[in-house]
Amino acid sequence: MKFTALLPIKSESQRVPNKNFKSLNNKALFKWILEKLISIHQIDQIIINTDAVKKVKNKLGKKISRKIIIRERKRKIRGNEVPMNKIIADDLQESLNENIIMTHATNPLLTKEFILKCTVKYKN
Repeated sequence: MKFTALLPIKSESQRVPNKNFKSLNNKALFKWILEKLISIHQIDQIIINTDAVKKVKNKLGKKISRKIIIRERKRKIRGNEVPMNKIIADDLQESLNENIIMTHATNPLLTKEFILKCTVKYKN
C-alpha cells in the first residue's frame, strides 16, 4: 500500500515570522519532517504546496528527492483566512494515491516510527 504525503508550507506565519524556514539545530524547520517522509518506503509521493517555491527550493538545495512535487499555491487559496481543507483538496487532485498522510512543517518531533505505526494501523 502506497501513500502520498501532503506537506503545506506557508511563506509567512502570523505569530512567528518565517516560522517554517527558521533554523532548528542547523536545519530549516520544515526539513526535519520532510526528511522523515522521504525515508519512508510506503510514501512514494510528497506534495509540498507553498507560496514560497523559491525559498523551499533554496533550502532544499540541489538534492531534491524524486518523491517531492513542489506546487505553487494558487492565489485563491493563499492567506491567513483560507481553511487548510481547501489547500488539501487542491493537493488531492495531484495525488497518485488514495491513501494520504498529512502533516505540518512544524512537526519536527514526529518520528518515522510513529508514522510507520500509523500506516500499519490504517492498513488493518
